[in-house]
Amino acid sequence: MESVFVVTASRTSDGRAVYLRPDRRWSETLGEAQWVADRDAQASAMSWAGTQQYDVCDPYVLPVFMAESGLIASSTRERIRAAGPRWIAERFGYEV
Repeated sequence: MESVFVVTASRTSDGRAVYLRPDRRWSETLGEAQWVADRDAQASAMSWAGTQQYDVCDPYVLPVFMAESGLIASSTRERIRAAGPRWIAERFGYEV
């Protein structure tokens, strides 16, 4: 699997994990994220994300793997974050 990077942040309105798309919009779905491989593209995306404090907070570059099934977060923490709170609530029997 090839390793690349995406820009992620927390949405200001509700704290959900969001990912920067190629059209400079934010998505809750990691698979829609714009992946970048070089440092210049990372710096450009982070520079733009840093100007979006009304919509998101604390943007950072996240290493991900490119698999045949799509983008996969490189750490367990980020895979849980990408899944969102819904799967946790469902696991404990809450209806969401």
